[in-house]
Amino acid sequence: MNVRTKVEQILREVPQTRDNDNLLIAYFIKDVYKLQNTFDIALQFKTNVYESIRRARQKVQETNPTLRPSLEVYEARLKKEADVREEMRGV
Repeated sequence: MNVRTKVEQILREVPQTRDNDNLLIAYFIKDVYKLQNTFDIALQFKTNVYESIRRARQKVQETNPTLRPSLEVYEARLKKEADVREEMRGV
């Protein structure tokens, strides 16, 4: 099972993860790697698995509207994106 497929499964089974990347990452690591201890997680990963999970969540939510976050979180993410784009124009 690839990252995107597992992320989509978690988003379907645990709706709270749609609004919270940290919670999504915790479920992913617990389910896939069977790790629960922060120290074990830090030792296990040489690459940024967190970023892979976040990007997979973005793609799943982009292509599947039923798995999108609450309206409040969605609007906050859109505002943050617009702020970053505006900041980048000023650079």
